[in-house]
Amino acid sequence: MATNKVHLDALHAEHTEWLQHLNHYEKEISYLQSMLDELAKRNNSDEFRKSCSHFQNQLIIQKEQLDILKHEIRVHEDFLIKEAQKEQTTIHHRLFGDHADERDKISTFEKLFGEMKADFMQFAGKWS
Repeated sequence: MATNKVHLDALHAEHTEWLQHLNHYEKEISYLQSMLDELAKRNNSDEFRKSCSHFQNQLIIQKEQLDILKHEIRVHEDFLIKEAQKEQTTIHHRLFGDHADERDKISTFEKLFGEMKADFMQFAGKWS
């Protein structure tokens, strides 16, 4: 299977966009955590605690995945910077392998985060 080749600027632009999206998700995780903390102050039933624990774990997992994705993007960005520094005069003519795997990981994260958030909001509505 042939890998698509793309220009450095396209990869960099996509990295920048992804990091902005991930920063937004990081803020959402903090907001959801605050909501969960507030709900926990007002509810103490066994049913609530079980669901609360589930969502606490989900938020931790989402944050870990987000951190992994940010790290992978930064590693690839560092690689591109080093390549650009090595080949300053020819870098704008060079094509790099497309990062389809990373794009898939971001897409999967966004899908799973959206599903988790929808479930969380339903849970929060029940216990508000």
